[in-house]
Amino acid sequence: MRNKQLSEIASYVANQKISIVVTGDLNITMWSPYYKELISNSGLYNARKGFGMISTWPSFFPLLSIPIDHCLVSQDIRVFKTKSGKNIGSDHLPLITDLVITNN
Repeated sequence: MRNKQLSEIASYVANQKISIVVTGDLNITMWSPYYKELISNSGLYNARKGFGMISTWPSFFPLLSIPIDHCLVSQDIRVFKTKSGKNIGSDHLPLITDLVITNN
């Protein structure tokens, strides 16, 4: 079901003519072929690029945590910073991303 949802997101995003941000717990790392397909078919890019891996789950065991929470943005959006936040009681750490959307 997740892979079908990712495919639907990619199709929807690819047909948009506006700036797009897709963010949330995608339950998939960027090494998955399904994630790579999402990126390829949508034209989005990962806001982590240039800021490191930034693992977010599980928050209670940081040594084995993985990056499954994502902020994906369209090419016209500038990413100033991406980082994880402090543990706020969830099993995920927050992913904090500073973006600028320009009027092209």
